Amino acid sequence: TSFSNVDGDQFQDMLPPDIPSINCVSVDTATGYVEIDWDTTYFQDAYAYIIFQNINGVWEVLDTVIGYNNTYYLNDSTSNSSLQIDNYGVAAYDSCLNGNPNTSPVSPSHNTILLTTTLNVCDLSIDLNWNSYDGWNNGVVHYNLYCSKDNQPWIQLAQLPTSSITYTHFSVDGFSTYRYMIEAVENGSEKSLSNIAERYVYQPDQPSFSYLKSVSVTDEQNVEIEFYEDNAVDLSGFEIYRSDDDGINYQFFDATSASPVVFLDTDASTNLQSYHYYIDVIDSCERIAASSNTARTIYLSGSPKYGLTNYLYWSSYENWDGGVDRYEIFRKVNDVYDPNPVASINGPSLFFEDDISSFLGSNADGQFCYKIKAIEQPNSFGFYAESYSNEFCINQEPIVYAPNSFTPNGDLINDNWIPVVNLLDIDNYSVRVYNRLNHLVFKTSDVNESWDGSFLNSDKEVPQGVFLYFIEFRNGRGDYLRKQGHINLIR
Repeated sequence: TSFSNVDGDQFQDMLPPDIPSINCVSVDTATGYVEIDWDTTYFQDAYAYIIFQNINGVWEVLDTVIGYNNTYYLNDSTSNSSLQIDNYGVAAYDSCLNGNPNTSPVSPSHNTILLTTTLNVCDLSIDLNWNSYDGWNNGVVHYNLYCSKDNQPWIQLAQLPTSSITYTHFSVDGFSTYRYMIEAVENGSEKSLSNIAERYVYQPDQPSFSYLKSVSVTDEQNVEIEFYEDNAVDLSGFEIYRSDDDGINYQFFDATSASPVVFLDTDASTNLQSYHYYIDVIDSCERIAASSNTARTIYLSGSPKYGLTNYLYWSSYENWDGGVDRYEIFRKVNDVYDPNPVASINGPSLFFEDDISSFLGSNADGQFCYKIKAIEQPNSFGFYAESYSNEFCINQEPIVYAPNSFTPNGDLINDNWIPVVNLLDIDNYSVRVYNRLNHLVFKTSDVNESWDGSFLNSDKEVPQGVFLYFIEFRNGRGDYLRKQGHINLIR
């Protein structure tokens, strides 16, 4: 037996574990926390893994995971996946805990995907933007875009190439909530999810009502249109449309953004027909937010009838919220309207017969003009509106009676000759009387002045005989008329 010398040294493990390989960094869509998954090292004496996070450009130790086979970490403390891009790395250290453990270098970093959205309110589209996923050796083969509307099941909206980090979702529905997420797919089997980005498709406030208050004729060419607007919402303007074929076709003719909303149609022929109108309410996206009720002007017409009666008829006012309460009829004589209506018509009646016999013996010129005022019943908005028709004039024929004889003998019976006139313009009235020699013997422009049988501007009596008279006058329409005949003067 032979013994050698004794020799030895302190055993030391000088080799660190190999660098861990991160499989993926992904967002837990249920919590919004970041998940980190990696492979175990080849060195089975690895005791723990160190989780690093790049914060403001500096790699800081986030946490330590104990155990060779523990290769998953959920960052529930410093992750903010909906607001920022997080970068992570992993290192391993072995079981030489009495001294300084051997620690591997930090793995290549992997980052989270941050998905953001931008709403295009007026285009009804949503722009999606995200950063590329970096860290896989094989790279990203494509991105899957998923969408959920109003908490409905997720659907795949698109599959996009690796070069795409933007997408626009067109034709989204207003007043709906859309949720999106991006899935990065490795050229292998790994996947990484982004945060869930949520966007409510806000739309401009819609008016709660849109009421065409009234359309009213102001003269033979103008119609005034009043609109009752919802002042609680922000609107861009109002567009008005008109129909001159009984509501079959409408044409745009004016727009305004002023308030209160009053339009004036200056290109109407109100003495020939009625017109239909409606108004479109335009929101801040220049889209039609609401359309009003339609309304029709009142068209008045009529004709004279025998027996000193004027017959009137008119079209109904249409589409008031409260309906028509009554129609009031106003009459104008000698260019002056009576402030009090001559009649008030209830119900569906749309005609009236006006007896004007009471104007005989007055200075009425024979032209009678009328307007109809429609009055709404109190509506659901708490007020009532009014609407006037066009003005329509009816001309009664003048009534002129000239006696064919008189006896100026002083017995106070038939001593004077005077025409009896009615329903003509007394301001344009004249009478001339001539003898057989064509000498003017009497003239007047006063309907109340009579001829006593004397010469013009003289007290001398004319002799008995036959005289020729001419009566000239205007009717209510302004037409010049003449009546002539013979007078037998008997003494």
